[in-house]
Amino acid sequence: MAAVVAGVSYAVLAATIGGGRGDTPFLAFGIILSVVICFWLDVVWGGWPFSLGRNTVVGGIGLIVAAYALTGLLLRTFDFSVFAGQSFSAGMDPSGPLPAWDGLVGGVTCLATIFLFLHLELWPLTRFPRVMRQPVLGLVWTVLVLGVGIGTYLLGTRVLGISPDTFMVTVPVPFMFGTVVVLTILKGSLTARLSGVPRGLASAGIAAVVGTALAQLFLLLQPALTPDVPAPGGASGTLDVHLWLGSALLAVTFPVMAMYHDLFQLWPLAKVCDAVAASSRVEPVAVE
Repeated sequence: MAAVVAGVSYAVLAATIGGGRGDTPFLAFGIILSVVICFWLDVVWGGWPFSLGRNTVVGGIGLIVAAYALTGLLLRTFDFSVFAGQSFSAGMDPSGPLPAWDGLVGGVTCLATIFLFLHLELWPLTRFPRVMRQPVLGLVWTVLVLGVGIGTYLLGTRVLGISPDTFMVTVPVPFMFGTVVVLTILKGSLTARLSGVPRGLASAGIAAVVGTALAQLFLLLQPALTPDVPAPGGASGTLDVHLWLGSALLAVTFPVMAMYHDLFQLWPLAKVCDAVAASSRVEPVAVE
């Protein structure tokens, strides 16, 4: 079912956002941005208002349609002049006020900020019970995500002078990849002995380290896996490698791990781990 939905979604996006011109940056940026919006509606807003109905299937379809509609509207604010002169760009650039790379990487950084709040178990929002209900939670959380995410992006690109593509594959992308490993695959077990904010900070720190280490491993494997990708050297080669790394981490491995966890519940590894835990469990001895 997931494959069918993915195929239909791709066909629709290719014909609309992509203008039917194949795998162009317009389509790629739109697909990436749609992931950010889907997470935002589902996690930050808890599916509200689509969760209000009794039929969860209808609500889920409504959320997906709304996410793609918002993606199309946001793309209208992007300026793709960086791709001017390319054969695929004629008549496609909406010439919005926001440079395309800033809009894309800024959005990805905001998604990484959402993941940061998940490490912290929504602290400090949980300190205010009146906030922890929709749509108030979605509104407040959105404001915080925009503030932290955009602030972090501007700090990296405007203050430190890091290019958007370099920032993307060194800060938000590895952090999100590490978060999937730490929170989804390992289910937060690495910080089980901690609690509260210290646990959240430790979890986020471990995710950053794990994600960065795995990103470097991917880079070491890249020449053997895809020798046709130009080696780093000059703006073009570096950009190609950055796009390859972002795709390898978030467009390929991230979904595979998510599907393995969500659809297969880590089978058969979960059974092995449960068996080991059961065999090593010590039953308490009753003392009269």
